[in-house]
Amino acid sequence: MASVIDHLAIVVDNPSLANSAPSGVGAAVSDAAITATVKSKLLADPDTSGLKIDVDTKDRTVTLSGQVKSTTEKTQAVDIARMTDGVVGVTDHLIVQRGN
Repeated sequence: MASVIDHLAIVVDNPSLANSAPSGVGAAVSDAAITATVKSKLLADPDTSGLKIDVDTKDRTVTLSGQVKSTTEKTQAVDIARMTDGVVGVTDHLIVQRGN
């Protein structure tokens, strides 16, 4: 009888990957990890409405979209994304709500 062992290791913070161009499955895993990290930081930050901000990542560039209450919240969300390890750029599609 043979046994099968499945093992998956995901490396999120690996300096040797910092200068390499993303490609294939590795890029998808890296992008997914970045998205999860940014989203977690937005949810944990008391000054951002993490539930109302969508986060997408492609080739380590984060896109933020959704509605925020103020320019201060918008700036905070963009700063959080920019300061996240692995992010090479941030595209801001956040819209400040008017007339609350």
